[in-house]
Amino acid sequence: MNYYCLSENVTLKFASDELKKYGESISGDILQKTTNVNDAQILLGTFTDLAFYIGNYGGYDKWNDSILIKTINGRLVLSGSNPRCVLFAVYDYLEKLGCKWIEPGPEGDYLPTNMLLQIEEFDIYEKADHQYRGLSAFPRNIEYAKMLIDWMPKRKYNLYFLEGYPMDRPGDRWSIINGERPLQHIELILSLKGKSWDERSKLIEQQESVVDEARKRGFLIERYGHGWNYGLKEHYAFMKDITLEEAHDELRAKGCIRQHDDTGGVWFQICMSRPEVKDIYVEHIVDYLKRHKDEVDIAAIWLGDGYDNSCQCEECVKKPFSDWYLEILRDVATEMRNTAPKLKIEGIIYLETLEPPTRRFLDGLDNVVVNFAPWNRCYVHALDDKSCCYHNWKPDYRKNKSHDNEKNYHPLNADYYEAYQGWRKTMSNICYFFEYFVLYPGPDRSFLTYNCSNLIRDIKEYKRLGFDGCISCQNATPDFPLNLVTETVGQVLWDCSINSDLVRDNLVKNLFGEFASPVLKHLNEMYKILTKVDVHKNLFITESVEVIQEIVRRLEERIQEFDDVFPVINLNGSIKSRVIQMRIAMIIVYLQYREALAKHKLQKTKTCALIKEFIDFLEKNRQHITFRNIDEEIKRLDTIKKSL
Repeated sequence: MNYYCLSENVTLKFASDELKKYGESISGDILQKTTNVNDAQILLGTFTDLAFYIGNYGGYDKWNDSILIKTINGRLVLSGSNPRCVLFAVYDYLEKLGCKWIEPGPEGDYLPTNMLLQIEEFDIYEKADHQYRGLSAFPRNIEYAKMLIDWMPKRKYNLYFLEGYPMDRPGDRWSIINGERPLQHIELILSLKGKSWDERSKLIEQQESVVDEARKRGFLIERYGHGWNYGLKEHYAFMKDITLEEAHDELRAKGCIRQHDDTGGVWFQICMSRPEVKDIYVEHIVDYLKRHKDEVDIAAIWLGDGYDNSCQCEECVKKPFSDWYLEILRDVATEMRNTAPKLKIEGIIYLETLEPPTRRFLDGLDNVVVNFAPWNRCYVHALDDKSCCYHNWKPDYRKNKSHDNEKNYHPLNADYYEAYQGWRKTMSNICYFFEYFVLYPGPDRSFLTYNCSNLIRDIKEYKRLGFDGCISCQNATPDFPLNLVTETVGQVLWDCSINSDLVRDNLVKNLFGEFASPVLKHLNEMYKILTKVDVHKNLFITESVEVIQEIVRRLEERIQEFDDVFPVINLNGSIKSRVIQMRIAMIIVYLQYREALAKHKLQKTKTCALIKEFIDFLEKNRQHITFRNIDEEIKRLDTIKKSL
């Protein structure tokens, strides 16, 4: 069988290579490329490439995705609005023939044999329900990160965001002193503090190789994020002809600040009312983007991370932090609109910028998109649920009182939605979610990994609320135990009509075969247990001891029943590994509640013994835990044990 793909585009070449690799594997036939369309049985190309044969399905569209799988005059057309959509079409066609992409990595590929490469009677045209369908995945494990990138187009994700910078960073001219380079935000997250530059640069090179894999698949590439103040203090000192110490004192945020600056300047919010600050920010950002404009599709321009760190001096508190921020973003976007008109500039509604701006800073700037990042939002209630709040308490962003840590109060959905509505009154730009579904296994969201119905409920409301998609911020590791959240998000962002139960049921059947029924029962039981807790309360501070004790008791019963139903010693291969991973996920949650009991001075000795027992279990089963950093998990557990 011959296939036609005339374009030399790297993603289209990859798509044709994937068709050949998988097609030959499942059929035993030889697929050969031809440059003569009349000799081909399968045609690959974008709508523009194949317009001579398929007619008008629209021109090239980098941002909006649609696919075509259609038999025309006896030939099969695999096409799309851009090269990555042709890759989507290839994978969808192969799925129609019986291939399955169950999870990232070779263990997740199910390939039938002796299949006929059918080309007749196909007539499929689909358009994505949401424009932005991305993962922001910290590549702690480079090998797995590349497997994740390889899996993403099989679920029609279209964007990869790696926060941070390559070797060259904004402000390097000013911030590199005596060869010392300040840590990036991402480097602090990856625990690289104290590492040599050689060690750090090696990881940066590995991370860039992950981005290269994303580019090969035609993904939209987003980069940067926090950290644009590298070199700002040094540049300011030069402009003012003062010492670094004097510059630090002038620029540091004044008043009651939650977090002071560290070596990377990551948490360091600046006294924004200093006249030179905006000019330095804009100069550094624009200079950097001009050098790197051809490497990214979206540049995330965020300021310092953290909350309740904005300067409280008399001038700074005259207007919301979002005003100071948008003055910078507006000037950057205005300059880059002329220099790099295809580049999107991303702003952020997050923590410090939650108080809405006072005027329409972004009018006329269609190169600006905005992400809405509701850190620690509630996943039990819908985003616009007015009852999802702490009664008789409101966050005061301007005065650095967005959180009351003594009472464990923080913005909840009603507060976030109110902030978003305020922003919406001042802008008409495209907005999408920046979510944290599985960034960490907290008691407030662990239930999502067993049942995604609430998550699907929220995604189906995106359009009504004014959002055009979502980027999920997570580690480049599976969301234990089944990769259910990442699987579901990809499918539902493409097609909001999908049945949530069907997504989970199909995944479990594909992963566990004959064990699917008891696995589904286990997932349902875990969901019931984990949704009994009041997610608005802090497990370690405000939740009642009685509730914690009841959940501990029920989890202990669940663990015993799980071990009775799934005797690991009698299992083999990938099923055994997946069962072990399910058990690990369950024990991690169980130990969180055990830790909470111990913090209430109950059963400390038993909790410490259980942690040691679990560490021994992890050590014993390392070979079955391929993509979780076991050493980091053991270190975390050991730290908890010592704290008790």
